[in-house]
Amino acid sequence: MHAEQSFAELLRRARRSASLTQEELAARAGISTRAVSDLERAINRKPQLETLRLLADALELSADERRTWNMVRRRAHTHNNASTHHHAAWARSSKAHFPDPLTSFVGREREITELVALLSQSDVRLVTITGSGGVGKTRLALAAGRAIDETDHRFPDGIWFVNLAPLHDTDLVFAAIATALGFPVAGKKPILDTLIAALRHTRQLLLLDNVEQVVTVAPQIVDLLRACPSVVILATSRVPLRVQGEHEYATRPFALPDETDVMNVDRLRRFAAIDLFQQRAQDIDPEFRVTERNARAVAAICQRVDGLPLAIELVAARVRLLPPAALLSRLERRLPLLTGAPHDAPARQQTLRDTIAWSYDLLDATHQHLFQALSVFHGGWELEAVKAITGHVLGGISELNELETLIAHNLVRMYEQGDGEPRYSMLETIAEFANEQLDASDVGLEVHQRHAQYYLQIATRAEPHLKGADQAEWMATLELEHANLRSALQWLNNQAEAGDGNAIVLSLRLASAMFWFWHVHGHTREARQHLTTILNILRNHQTTVQTLTGTTEWSSMYARVLFLVGACYTWQADHHDEDAWLLMIESLAIFRRLGQKEDIASTLMFLGYGAQRIGNFTDAESFLTEGLAIFRDLDDDGGIALVLQGLGMIDLRRGEYERGSAWMLESVPLFVKRGDERGIAASRATLGALLLRQGALVQAKSLLAESLRLRQHIG
Repeated sequence: MHAEQSFAELLRRARRSASLTQEELAARAGISTRAVSDLERAINRKPQLETLRLLADALELSADERRTWNMVRRRAHTHNNASTHHHAAWARSSKAHFPDPLTSFVGREREITELVALLSQSDVRLVTITGSGGVGKTRLALAAGRAIDETDHRFPDGIWFVNLAPLHDTDLVFAAIATALGFPVAGKKPILDTLIAALRHTRQLLLLDNVEQVVTVAPQIVDLLRACPSVVILATSRVPLRVQGEHEYATRPFALPDETDVMNVDRLRRFAAIDLFQQRAQDIDPEFRVTERNARAVAAICQRVDGLPLAIELVAARVRLLPPAALLSRLERRLPLLTGAPHDAPARQQTLRDTIAWSYDLLDATHQHLFQALSVFHGGWELEAVKAITGHVLGGISELNELETLIAHNLVRMYEQGDGEPRYSMLETIAEFANEQLDASDVGLEVHQRHAQYYLQIATRAEPHLKGADQAEWMATLELEHANLRSALQWLNNQAEAGDGNAIVLSLRLASAMFWFWHVHGHTREARQHLTTILNILRNHQTTVQTLTGTTEWSSMYARVLFLVGACYTWQADHHDEDAWLLMIESLAIFRRLGQKEDIASTLMFLGYGAQRIGNFTDAESFLTEGLAIFRDLDDDGGIALVLQGLGMIDLRRGEYERGSAWMLESVPLFVKRGDERGIAASRATLGALLLRQGALVQAKSLLAESLRLRQHIG
């Protein structure tokens, strides 16, 4: 018997056991009789999760029965996706690149239908879902994207989710989009131009989330759409973008029941606000139901928080400790105060803020302190990070059971990573509130310091591995923590600009450790921005740093930053920039004066790479040859291999293919010895190009294919 037929049997048996007709069950569940009939006859083979919940509530199924229904539904869904009849639909859904929500999506059927219809119009290119914090803009955008993916052929090149929440710098927006789409962002060419070139002939839907933080980028978003006629953007923002062609879709809180609805429990359950409360309460207490006994209190709670989904979830998470009537009494005492909310903020936003404040006030001091401290993270965090930032700052928290309380209150969310280890995050709205509390506390500065020190340790621990055998693993770690690393560096730079000499030193140390990661993963533009900021800080606070480190150490640091900024120009193919060339020459002179051989060799290598790319082969060979001699003297296999690679590239461009092949054949074993997959990939690519020009097509193709595989492996 097929899984779909098994579900039809389960539904039919449960309905008959309850002595209900199809019409009576439909009325209780708030769905059509036709929907019940189609499910029992297996015409509808993929019932929606919301439909199952409505039916289960109407039939008053036990927790075990509900689990059985969900299991059968999942089997039915898997069976349908595996069938040849639905193969095309499955292939289309594989084009969707956005996260699956951890909890069920409740309500918003009308909004989804309207958004799908709006986005299907050929003249609609930009839709912005607006609404206050906590109203569910992100979930609605994801649900609309999922619906389009399952039913529409319009976007064969993919539907992509881009989270802009960690960003506050508009210069990073298009880099984030390019990274999400898998396009490189290095190079002299502006990232927007790179995106336009990549997307011009594609048909894609971009879901841009949390645009309000970088709303000034809106005109450039319009430029992207104008240049790419088949790209459509669905954005979420607390405010409209206010640009030509924008279609604003305002999201409202859930509709609320009136006094008449409260008198009828079956009718009350049809409201999405009540359904959401019940579902989130059942996540805490599987036996919870909205009944005649608690219906009035549940309805009043939803009314007190104006139907805001996030606020409802926060309150529902407390049912394990307090029944609805007790929850309501506490809300009624807390919400009218509205303390701390801006007077010009929308009423619903004040209510949400106050609901978060209410949940916060119910925590004891230890959990409040932990909640505040967690707001320092960006893009999620792991358990070890929590231990690192708390310590004695929060009264000696060592056991992390406290996190479980915050998760139970829906203030923190947990999800599994690919390796099964837990990772945690906060919704942006909640994190904003927590961060306000942290800034007002007397431990805010120390928490930020600990956060910066912890991620500096991660970066410095990763640095020696970024060119070794486990480089892919460490690159992935840094990418996962990129938002935290970026935040730590930004905080250090802010402290440094205020004259904190120690922050200047730590900022340079962190940027240096991240340098190779930035390059390999295509974040060169961001690297150049950070390093240019650090260079200016060093120049502006020379006396402060010299007092802290000494003149020699300051000179070494200054030369290091000059070199790193110049290297960014080299990677971005900006070799004609005279200032960039002078930076490298100045750094080389300082390194020579200080006698820092490894830095001298590295600078010579980058000067050689830069010179060969603009066709100055004589200077390029001179720089690289001198660098090679120093690296050989230092017995530095990694440096030797990189210089040999540069010499091979010169010969490739000069047409001296045999000598170039010899350089490459010498470099590959050195990269293999170090386990440097990126180096192996680069050398094999260059060797493949050299053999291609010598007519050895089979060998060239094999080398190039292996290079591509390795590059894909390390990202």
